[in-house]
Amino acid sequence: MVQVIGELKPLPDFKLPPLGGEAQTRNESNQERIHSRTLLRPQADPDLCTGCGTCIDQCPVSALSMIDHIPRVNPDTCIVCFCCQEICPEKAITLNNDISGSTSP
Repeated sequence: MVQVIGELKPLPDFKLPPLGGEAQTRNESNQERIHSRTLLRPQADPDLCTGCGTCIDQCPVSALSMIDHIPRVNPDTCIVCFCCQEICPEKAITLNNDISGSTSP
């Protein structure tokens, strides 16, 4: 619920930006760029990862599990939020299009 405090007045001569949502959805280049980002998955670098489990603890959907002391992502569960990459104290999580380092349920 939104509460407006004060008087809501229209802005004179206000113009909408030229690229609205419809222009974005019909732009093949933008759609390809967006789609490629959805293919990225986190992957731990075994040379940097210490196996501390911080990434696993912080994953909001529990998409990571520890296998041979290295966190692995379940691509079917991962919501591509990259919290694991942001929280990793060793900066060992990279983003990769190759999900062969991932696990399946």
